[in-house]
Amino acid sequence: MDKPRIVIVDDSKTSIDLIKGYLGEDYLIEGFTDSREGLERIEEDPVPNLFLLDVQMPHIDGFTLCQRIRKSPRTVKTPVIFITSLGDSQNESLGLKLGADDYIVKPLHPGLTRVRILQQLELQKARKDLQNQTRELEKLVQARTLETNLVQDITIECMATLAEKRDNDGGLHITRISDYIKILSIQLVRDGHFPELDPERYPGKINMIAKSAMLHDIGKVGIPDSILQKKEELTSDEFNLLKNHTTLGRDALLAAEEEMGTTSYLSYAREIAYSHHERWDGSGYPEGLMGEEIPLPSRLMAIADVYDNLITSKSYKNSITHTEAVDFIREKGENLFDPLVRGAFLTCEEKIRRAALENYDDSAQKVALTAGYRA
Repeated sequence: MDKPRIVIVDDSKTSIDLIKGYLGEDYLIEGFTDSREGLERIEEDPVPNLFLLDVQMPHIDGFTLCQRIRKSPRTVKTPVIFITSLGDSQNESLGLKLGADDYIVKPLHPGLTRVRILQQLELQKARKDLQNQTRELEKLVQARTLETNLVQDITIECMATLAEKRDNDGGLHITRISDYIKILSIQLVRDGHFPELDPERYPGKINMIAKSAMLHDIGKVGIPDSILQKKEELTSDEFNLLKNHTTLGRDALLAAEEEMGTTSYLSYAREIAYSHHERWDGSGYPEGLMGEEIPLPSRLMAIADVYDNLITSKSYKNSITHTEAVDFIREKGENLFDPLVRGAFLTCEEKIRRAALENYDDSAQKVALTAGYRA
């Protein structure tokens, strides 16, 4: 084991030699009678394990040296002990206030000096050991958090894909929806809207909402296949049954919250599942909410879902081109969508189109996203 390294700065060589004698061969000791050399040593390697400083010295006094030790990033945590003939409480108080760890008054007692030095070195070692343990614990927590997040993400995607498979939607629909919401959210922040989405102030929130949106149709697992997979137009009664997927989704996610405890992603997922068919003018369902009564994540989801449904072919309808979908949102979406969200969509519609193109495995659909496109 390496010996602890102690730096002594004292204008008396006799004092330095006495201390060296007290400490024996258990330490590596450097002594400086010129405080200017002691000041230079603060920034030199190797970093000492402890400083012993006299107070009254020519050129630079011990109090000033202590301040410099505490200001240097290299030595800010290195123990400092004053060894001085100034035994009044005022000077001792000043020394401790400047950051010293102990204050020993001369004449020094050999045994007491050794014990107090050893105490500071042991405290320093304990602090370093604690820091190392803390770092290891932080690494373990980070690893567990990554594992938990991965399991969460996989669970979300599996549940969402299961719901979509029953609706004859491709699994990439949920990926596209998630991407659209990220793009829209970032554009809204750039436009100066919705500071609660600002990734600098709330890191991870946009990703959480986008990931949660994948569960928007989870309630469809409770809707009969005869309705979900019907190729003809639904009757009024059938459509009313289909609309129940919002309530079924909310109830399922609410039950998960009660079982697991409320988490951000479950809370967002529950809001989105229940309210993504609400419309700005109150014409939506299930509650006919209007304007800002609709949760923001659901307002983002509403326009993303409508756009993706417009450009996607299904058993009961043909798709339209990206340009036609944008025209619909521009011309007919005024009463349907939050005007700020709609404005952001129209600003970044090219990014939305590229995200759609990247997440379609249907070549015909890719052609539709390009056909008639006005750059």
